Amino acid sequence: MNATLGSQALTTETASLDDTFSLRLLGGFEMWYAGRLILDRRWPRRKAIDVVKLLAVRPGRSMSREQLCDALWPELNAAAAAANLRKNLHHLRGALRAAGAPDIVSVAAGIVALDPRTQIDTDAFESAAGAAMRKKTDLALYDAAIALYRGDLLPDDIYGEWAADDRGRVRARYLQLRVEAARLAGLR
Repeated sequence: MNATLGSQALTTETASLDDTFSLRLLGGFEMWYAGRLILDRRWPRRKAIDVVKLLAVRPGRSMSREQLCDALWPELNAAAAAANLRKNLHHLRGALRAAGAPDIVSVAAGIVALDPRTQIDTDAFESAAGAAMRKKTDLALYDAAIALYRGDLLPDDIYGEWAADDRGRVRARYLQLRVEAARLAGLR
């Protein structure tokens, strides 16, 4: 099955074929680079992946080092949390290097940011959903948006409070699309 992610085709086997990152957050976490799956939810360094996930769901795809540490290690003091962040970024960079990929996360002036060129499936879903809702009468647009929804946002992180609001919002949008698509199909 093909679905559109921006101007790139996204299939169940590959993501974008150029030298950009693609993140899948719907239905489970996957990180793709240059058409190859390089990390997914089975990677054992969970907190390193959580850094990427947390940045991916944030507006602007960035946050201060302190905010990130507070979100991922609320039980630790600032120094210990900062050490954990450095360690996990090191593990992430090592995994990316081993896969022949550049760094996806940058740290500058106390801000941790996701590479702005990163394609994220939730963005494609929201864009397609917005197009369907604006047009209101084009069942094909609703079907295209619905096809992009591969499942709940980060279902492996159901206890991560940082994903709960976005998960509910994206699920509600999906259900709204289903209701509207059914209504349109019933009119035909």
